Amino acid sequence: MYYLSFPITAVVSILFCIYSNITLAQSETEVLKTETCWAYTVENNVPATSGSVLRKTEYDDQGKKTKTTTYKEDGSIAYEYFFEYTLNGRETYWKLSDGTKVKSETEIYNDDGYLLERIQYSTDGKLKDKLKIAYEKGQKSREIYFNALNEIIFAIDYTYNKAQNSIRESYTDYIDDENTIGAIDLDANALPKAYTEYKTSGPLVRSIIYERDEDGRILTKETYNPDNELQLKEVYEYTENATLYSVYINKGKQLAEHVVYKYDYYQNK
Repeated sequence: MYYLSFPITAVVSILFCIYSNITLAQSETEVLKTETCWAYTVENNVPATSGSVLRKTEYDDQGKKTKTTTYKEDGSIAYEYFFEYTLNGRETYWKLSDGTKVKSETEIYNDDGYLLERIQYSTDGKLKDKLKIAYEKGQKSREIYFNALNEIIFAIDYTYNKAQNSIRESYTDYIDDENTIGAIDLDANALPKAYTEYKTSGPLVRSIIYERDEDGRILTKETYNPDNELQLKEVYEYTENATLYSVYINKGKQLAEHVVYKYDYYQNK
């Protein structure tokens, strides 16, 4: 089981795009060329000495993503995604052996580069799910999520305090009526330092604490249950051309996953 996309909240995920957890800061002379994710099996609570490629993402010399390849455990290709760009959009597709394109995802952005809409498609070309995002005065105000029938399944509304050091989110579930309220506390760099989620009826759902380095990169992320017991601990380590990511479960004591993101750059751009 992989924890790479372990859900926090939609807003936290988008905020991380500003200061990515798994992408190195690039200088003016370095543009990311490839990002390769290596997965390592866990033996006796430590990662094995050798791993296998899980995923590789390629970029052009302008820093735009062009291709993502996912591999099976035996090293063979599971599937490939390709990316094409328009002035305010991006399309992701599979390419079949005969050259036929099969659309996978489309994204639309506003003139400021913020995502307005993301639509994902099934392999038969039908709608899989959809996300729409609204903004007010340059800040995200609402996210609306749709199912394969184009029905709203849940929405998240965001409000910001005057000091801009916290965000409150209101989660509305249109299917199961399990509504929650979330609170995101931001540090001096407007990055999440703590997250707390409650049911609208009052009980605590979970809380998350972040530790960052001086560059704003996450060092640890700890998720606690309503009884304040550590449930999940994620640890990040950074080197010149790699990021190490480890996930610990069972009160943060058992290593469940270890992956390494390795980076290659275009030079002298």
